[in-house]
Amino acid sequence: MRHNKARLILGILVVIAVGAVVLRVLNPTEARGLDLRIPGRLTQQGPAVASGGCQPDHPTFYYGFSDLHAQLGGAMGTPVECERAIHANGDTRQRTTTGYAYYRKSDNIPTFTNGWDHWALTADGLVHWSGYVVDPPTARAAS
Repeated sequence: MRHNKARLILGILVVIAVGAVVLRVLNPTEARGLDLRIPGRLTQQGPAVASGGCQPDHPTFYYGFSDLHAQLGGAMGTPVECERAIHANGDTRQRTTTGYAYYRKSDNIPTFTNGWDHWALTADGLVHWSGYVVDPPTARAAS
């Protein structure tokens, strides 16, 4: 019995230590929303407090999503969750009352969709397109 308790305590300490190391390696945007309870495995969990200060009980838009909302207004709706990491590479997503905003770190373009219509805030300004393709026309052309 004592041996099992010692193993359990050691296991918990290892998980805590690994989680602390991983959090030091990842920047806050990448670490947000990741489940670090299982060493070596990064999986999504529910909404977390964003590095910008978003509170789950009072979500708001920050950074590029805030700029995009300033352009789209009511079409983008209001946030129903905080922006959260959806991929270890830094991509994020935030659900709204009318769809969801998403950000691909590799393109550095905040985008919003209602499921069919899409808007993106690019270096050339606001871009709109429709259909199942999620990347803005400017990002697809550059690929």
